[in-house]
Amino acid sequence: MAQLIEDYRKADTAKAEEQAVRQLAQDWQQYLITRDEMMSLILAGDIRAAVERDLREGASFFERARDDLKKSRHSTNQKRSCKLPQMPTRRAILLSG
Repeated sequence: MAQLIEDYRKADTAKAEEQAVRQLAQDWQQYLITRDEMMSLILAGDIRAAVERDLREGASFFERARDDLKKSRHSTNQKRSCKLPQMPTRRAILLSG
């Protein structure tokens, strides 16, 4: 995901696209912080708190980042007519964390 964000930043983009990429990077960072905190809770044996945190914050941060990515991809696809990589699922990211 970090490479995808960096690729968007390097691309020739309009102001609105730049804002969308900044928002994607910000929302993704919020998700990663929350995911890392959830993983710490799991490793500490507090699975219930990790699940509660995921339901309270993790899912919404992930959805925001995914929506940001969709907006960026849509704009970039229209501009360049190219296919960009799909965003991984939350499950895949959590399992790889």
